[in-house]
Amino acid sequence: MLIICLWVSLAMSCTGITGYHYRTQNKLQAKGREQTTLLRRRVLDLQHYPRRQDDGYHQPEHPHFNNTHFCPIQEMEQSGARLVDEEDYPWIARVVHGRPFKEIMAPLICTAAAIDKEIFITAARCIATAKAEFTTVLYLNRQIGVKAFIFPVEPSKQMFDDVGLIVTWAPWQNKTIHYEIINLPKNPRPDDNSYYFFEDLVDTKAKTSTLIGFIELEESPGTHKLYKLENMHASNRICNEIYPMTKNSDDYWAPCVHFCSPEEHDMNSETCRRYLLGLGHMVVDEQTNELIGIVTWTCANSAPDRLSRDRLPMPLGVAVPNRKTLKIDKNCADMLTNDKMPHTQLTRGYYRHLCMDMY
Repeated sequence: MLIICLWVSLAMSCTGITGYHYRTQNKLQAKGREQTTLLRRRVLDLQHYPRRQDDGYHQPEHPHFNNTHFCPIQEMEQSGARLVDEEDYPWIARVVHGRPFKEIMAPLICTAAAIDKEIFITAARCIATAKAEFTTVLYLNRQIGVKAFIFPVEPSKQMFDDVGLIVTWAPWQNKTIHYEIINLPKNPRPDDNSYYFFEDLVDTKAKTSTLIGFIELEESPGTHKLYKLENMHASNRICNEIYPMTKNSDDYWAPCVHFCSPEEHDMNSETCRRYLLGLGHMVVDEQTNELIGIVTWTCANSAPDRLSRDRLPMPLGVAVPNRKTLKIDKNCADMLTNDKMPHTQLTRGYYRHLCMDMY
């Protein structure tokens, strides 16, 4: 089941998920503070937890996929990332809280990517508490109003580890936009409770994985800069090897990317001190223009936490846009895109009823 958030204020249909999101986020923040303490202690005591050898280090049969401590990304920072031109990545977009054409387009909520005409993909966490009427997508130097959001509503880690779709209005005054899109993974995941597929997905792309996303300048909130970091390390192992305090823990077996290998992280390698933090940042294979994952969470990556670890950042959790139901979500988005009902005539629940038969 999905929740669709409408553009019209009175037609907003997010109350159920918004309540869940806030209740859960409070727990996450409390858990995050506890986890921060554990992480500080663990990094200081790494010598007491020697790394296991690669042979025999396999994903457990029943990993803890439903961890509740997948912390929100509160920072938007970079160190060692390369500033790039938005024109070089014509599928990239920004999601901003505010109506189109306001004087300062801020605050920046997250990064998004075009996957079809008037349809963008981002982290579900980004739009879980947003209102479509007060959201703008900045794409190819255009400000585009949002028609609806589509995202999962199941009360599990998936709310914070999955993707959401943004359906935008057609350009005003019959102006046309040539949409450049990024390719989604070709093969759907076998099921929603396993991430074995992720290892196969990144094995052939490890040398070409790039993290790219926008950062809002603190001194100029309406200014958004696009950065990228190359040679990212991605696997199900990285978060499991670095995050848990307990040796041989089954926690944090989930798709993650890091700025260096786990071995380099343990050795406090200077390579590990580069980072690019921001919700919705895209992990892509630049050679094939394929979207590998979308950054949705991280823990203990605030400036004080990094300072306590001698500036060492922590890995980033990603959502992989290949769950089976994503195709249904995309079909729903297509239907909303093709619907020509003027926004002045929309009624409460209109878009939700358009897609009801799909689910």
